[in-house]
Amino acid sequence: MKEKRSAAQPLFIFSQPRSGSTLLQKILATSDDIATVSEPWLMLPLFSYDERMLMCSAYSVKGYRKAVRDILGSLPCGEDDLFAASRAYGEHLYGLLAGEGRYFLDKTPRYHIISSHLMRTFPEAKCIFLWRNPLSVMASISRTWKKGRWTFAGYEIDLYEGFASLIESYEGNQERVLALQYEDLVADPNRWLGKIQTFLDLPEGSFKHELFGAVDLGGKMGDSTGAKEYQNTLSEDSTARWKQAFRSRYRKKMGAEYLQWIGAERLETMGYSLDELMEQLTAVPATGLGVMDYLAHHRGKLKDRSQSRLSKAIDRYRGNGGKAVRLN
Repeated sequence: MKEKRSAAQPLFIFSQPRSGSTLLQKILATSDDIATVSEPWLMLPLFSYDERMLMCSAYSVKGYRKAVRDILGSLPCGEDDLFAASRAYGEHLYGLLAGEGRYFLDKTPRYHIISSHLMRTFPEAKCIFLWRNPLSVMASISRTWKKGRWTFAGYEIDLYEGFASLIESYEGNQERVLALQYEDLVADPNRWLGKIQTFLDLPEGSFKHELFGAVDLGGKMGDSTGAKEYQNTLSEDSTARWKQAFRSRYRKKMGAEYLQWIGAERLETMGYSLDELMEQLTAVPATGLGVMDYLAHHRGKLKDRSQSRLSKAIDRYRGNGGKAVRLN
């Protein structure tokens, strides 16, 4: 039996993890025009032939990439044909998932590393870039996924490569995207949801943000932490919560180094000020040196190096770029 498929337009939220993307996804899902599921992850494998993608697999990645490069050389339009095939794949599955929805919203945080690929694959897609204070992102990763321990094992790609990819994609496509800060969204949801309505050409009153807590995205992926904290009420309390995580000298040192790595220019692109964030971080009182934080961080790095075949590639990538400050 033939499956019913709509001609839904792809809609993407691009952000780092722990930036409020699930909150925004749930609010947008209150519109009858937007269909979504938890986190599809559907498009990630399609672009692993790109050598800028850091990956490992049960098969030879080197051999796979060599084979795909051979195929690209045989296709009439080369890589453009591969992007066209990727678009057909995505549109087919999004259409099946969308039902009667006008848009299908794909919110997959790790899409930050393929954001430019997706924007090339779907030139007519609507894309929302959601920024959050980088110190809040660090603090939330520690609190949510590491039970408060100061280690980012398994998530440095989100802080570094993914972040850099987001900035690059945004700067090259500002005319076709909408960008907003998490802090602004929770402070004045009506204003920013109005902007999103206009961006998506939806009728006034499409979003009922007071009902987002009742939205069930289903699936095993996604963030349940934020949903439990917010229920049906948006709150600015989370915007300053990061300060509770930076209570040792070592944590403050790492926070400062991360901000310096991002740099004033990229922070300004996001709508933040390096000087203001550094001033706020400096003002947080430190209650100790953070010896346990130092040990947790370095244990995490050792674990990453012992378990991941990507570690050398990551170090080489960051070292050759000359942009990363190693967090020792």
